Amino acid sequence: MGGFNAIFVNEKGFVTEGGRTSIFIKPQGSADWLTPPVSAGLLPGVMRAALLNNPQLNAREADLSIHDISTVEEIILSNALCVAIKACF
Repeated sequence: MGGFNAIFVNEKGFVTEGGRTSIFIKPQGSADWLTPPVSAGLLPGVMRAALLNNPQLNAREADLSIHDISTVEEIILSNALCVAIKACF
């Protein structure tokens, strides 16, 4: 099977973004969506900003590790072209 995207990390080991997407995660048992902060070294993204400003999503920035990504309940990938899609894993 092929892959849709790759996840990048910065020099501190924190997740930044996908090869062509911003990443939002919903941790197990949480109502919040988390996305890496721009200060981690990622592009701000138009759709990322829209999702962060959507009160229904309840999204906020947080430092994320690969472990955080591997233990999530849900993942949303977004960019200006594909809007926002739930990841299958």
